[in-house]
Formats: sequence, C-alpha cells, structure tokens
Amino acid sequence: MKLPLFLNTVPRGMRIAAFAVASCAICVGIIAGMLQGEIPAKIAFPSIGLFGGILAAIWLIGVGYVYADARRRGMPQVLWVFVVILIPNCLGFLLYFALRKPLLALCPSCGLGVAYGQPFCSWCGAALTAARQAGAPSQQDSSGLGPLSI
Repeated sequence: MKLPLFLNTVPRGMRIAAFAVASCAICVGIIAGMLQGEIPAKIAFPSIGLFGGILAAIWLIGVGYVYADARRRGMPQVLWVFVVILIPNCLGFLLYFALRKPLLALCPSCGLGVAYGQPFCSWCGAALTAARQAGAPSQQDSSGLGPLSI
C-alpha cells in the first residue's frame, strides 16, 4: 500500500494527535538533555525522546488506521480499536489483519456496502448488475445443467 493512501485512510484527528505526541516527546527529550550536565546525557535524552516519539506516533497512526479500515469494511470499529489497544506486543494488530473482512462494494442505488457476489442489495433490495454478480464464480458440473451442490 502506498504511504499517501495509507495516511489518507487514517482520520485527521489521529494524524494530528500522532504529530503532537511525537513533537512533545522530542521536546521533552531535548529539555531533559539540556538540564543534564554531562555530555553523554545531553545526547542520550534527545535521542530517546526522538525514538520514543516516533514509536508512539507510528502506534497511534496504526490505531487510527484500524478504526478507519474496520469502518470501511463494515466491522465494529470500536471493538477492534479496543482489541488493538489492550492486546500487547502488537498481537492485536496481527489479529485484526488476520480476521478482517473483505472490502465492500457500493450499491449503485443506495450507496451502502454490499458484499461481492450478492444478487440483491441487502439494504434497499435493488438488483445488482450481471457484471457485479460475476465477482463470485459459480461452479458448474460437466453437463452444464447448473451449479454443483457441495
């Protein structure tokens, strides 16, 4: 996935929060380094602030992406955000990406999400086009009499 497309998926408020957290961490690191009298500490504290700020910003952007992507896929977004936040060591992110639903297409009549292969919109009942139904291949037997029952 391209970075601009990824960042446009993340809500604007979460991008601003990630930038603010990273900036604050860097500023705290610089100020803590300036208050120390020794040269190694003057270098170490800003470096720790930079590293910690970048990690916190990446984590916040990831949480924002999960929220927006779950909403896009018709999944409960708040539940998945809690899973990502509460399950440690990024296992929540791995669970989300392993269990997420496929993207939904928009119904031409009402504009709500419809799964691929559905003959009718489950929201408004409009019939979907034949090209739209071709998204799910049908299984036919060798005699050509119709779909196989599995």
